[in-house]
Amino acid sequence: MQKSDSRHFIERTVKSIRFLNRKERKKAIKRGEELADILGVVSRFESDIYTARDLPRQEFRAALVRYMLSLYDDSIHHAFFSVEMGMLVRLEEELSTEEKNTLHDAINRKENPLSFTFGAIFNKAKERKIDVIRGDKLRRRIASLIENRNTYIHGSNFLSGLTTSMKKSVSLEIDTQLKQISDLESAPLLKLILLSWRLVPYKRFLEKKLTMIRNLPDFAWCSRDKNREAAQRQVDEYISDLENFKQRKLKALDSWSNSLRTLLSMRKELKEISEEVYLKRQSHKIIEDVFEILKGLGFF
Repeated sequence: MQKSDSRHFIERTVKSIRFLNRKERKKAIKRGEELADILGVVSRFESDIYTARDLPRQEFRAALVRYMLSLYDDSIHHAFFSVEMGMLVRLEEELSTEEKNTLHDAINRKENPLSFTFGAIFNKAKERKIDVIRGDKLRRRIASLIENRNTYIHGSNFLSGLTTSMKKSVSLEIDTQLKQISDLESAPLLKLILLSWRLVPYKRFLEKKLTMIRNLPDFAWCSRDKNREAAQRQVDEYISDLENFKQRKLKALDSWSNSLRTLLSMRKELKEISEEVYLKRQSHKIIEDVFEILKGLGFF
């Protein structure tokens, strides 16, 4: 599909979301263009359900629309469900009636019932050598997706990983910025007066944010260590990228006023650590992985 065709599909999809105003439609189109290649492939399939194979495609389409609307956490959940549905549909096609009855009995037995969740579904698909499971690369991609699913689907794991990283890395970043502000406050009086209307509110914002983070519980008591640590790694990696970006900016500066402007610009980046951009990054990566898995399963 040509890029212009993909753009047409994106615009048509956004136009169908009637509650968006003109400004938000432009933003949704821009986000859609970030997934233009995937949306181009998805657009070749009917946007309705006619067979069981349409079910995971529709669920994945929902993930894409949520991404365009910046509902990234919702997009992640729909993407996960589309893979789970896809594997179930393929098992429906592959398993015999006897095998299905055996699974049903195991799931519904009173003692030690089988928990037929994502991991168990994946194992059964591997056992039956369904297409996507044969490739090592996609098998690893699904294993990674299961780990991510356990992080995001179970709120305690994600919450604990996020707050632990915030208490460690974000609080350190805020401390550093507060020290930089203290250094700037010793600058010549006239220059300080000229810019204090921006510096003082930002200092208060940082102090308030630091107090909030330090008072947050880490929720480690209700999380699975492995999944919490996976969430921590993701957040720490994102924070590290922001820090590297900031350091590159600071190296290019040669005056205290430039330092102040850069420091003030960090407010946006600090906000992004735990809000839209972090989740957007995760959602984009998960959508790409899920698309490859669904292709391997034969849905695209």
